[in-house]
Amino acid sequence: MSRNRKKYIDLLFDIIKMRFDLSGSSVLPADFYEARWINGGELEEDWLSYCDIKSSIEISHEKRFAIIEFQTSLYFVATGLEDPDNLPTGVNYFPLNSGLFTAIITELELPIKTDITNLQIEQRILSQSKVDPLYAGHDMNDLLSFFPNLYISELTNQYIGDSNNLSQLICSYLSINKKFISLPFSEKSLNEINNLVLLNSKILNYDSIIQSLLSSHFKFSFLDMYRCIEMLYQIVFVDDTYQKLSLTINRTDFLLAIDNKLKWRPNERNSLMKIFKETPELYKVELYKAIKLIDKQISNQSDWLYDLRCSIVHLKSAQRNFNLKHQDWDNLILGLGQMSSYWYQKYQTFD
Repeated sequence: MSRNRKKYIDLLFDIIKMRFDLSGSSVLPADFYEARWINGGELEEDWLSYCDIKSSIEISHEKRFAIIEFQTSLYFVATGLEDPDNLPTGVNYFPLNSGLFTAIITELELPIKTDITNLQIEQRILSQSKVDPLYAGHDMNDLLSFFPNLYISELTNQYIGDSNNLSQLICSYLSINKKFISLPFSEKSLNEINNLVLLNSKILNYDSIIQSLLSSHFKFSFLDMYRCIEMLYQIVFVDDTYQKLSLTINRTDFLLAIDNKLKWRPNERNSLMKIFKETPELYKVELYKAIKLIDKQISNQSDWLYDLRCSIVHLKSAQRNFNLKHQDWDNLILGLGQMSSYWYQKYQTFD
């Protein structure tokens, strides 16, 4: 792809000027509409012209992520968060330049910070334009503070995840930077989640894990992690049948045929029981420990876990009530991550 540099630079300054508030006594400066641009050499111009946003995800008004390609290399963009304390292995800090900055703001439609005032816009943006014979363009740093924080890193060959899977990369990025997460996860739980993510399973729902990490309440974080187990409900039954029948079609087509033609769904409680039964003891240690710490009398762990899930999902007057502490939720999430690791190692794909 190739961008019209002038068009995108004009758009960058228009985004800032549109924030100028005329609802009070302010009036537009005389040179409001004069041309402005951002400093940059040939390399910065190439970045603006040719960098390609391969994928992007918007988490909130300011929090956005993207993977950008430039000259066959891939770069990870995070906005609206502080600079990270840690980066995934094989992902290295990359300095922002004015061309890349302009492309990110305009293509991702990144908003101006809500606390920006007319005075700041006048003093740092509008006070300079081509009207001044000495004007040589704005420095990128003049504009940076108007927008949410931007952090850029480069994906190298040492990165063990899928370089094209933005959701997977976000999961790893969040799980190794505890300060980005509002809930008091333990380091052990975050490490388990990161290990699960970096198994590179093609069927794992990474978006559920992002939601789990960014939840504002532990019960919803638990529910999103539980969905990793829910995704296995049909697979564990269908795989057994598939192997017994020695079919020539692949497993995905067989699953789709059962799903679409027969409209068959396994009983959820029985599915979870089967998953518990077939999970090796080594991968159930943390979940069993978490449940035992909550109630030593529980003998059927899968039933108890399913009831907990239903208490969050369904609103019924006659359902079991659970009153768990933060530590309990964290322990359960750790256990779900450990159990999920076994199954998503087993089912890297389902074809």
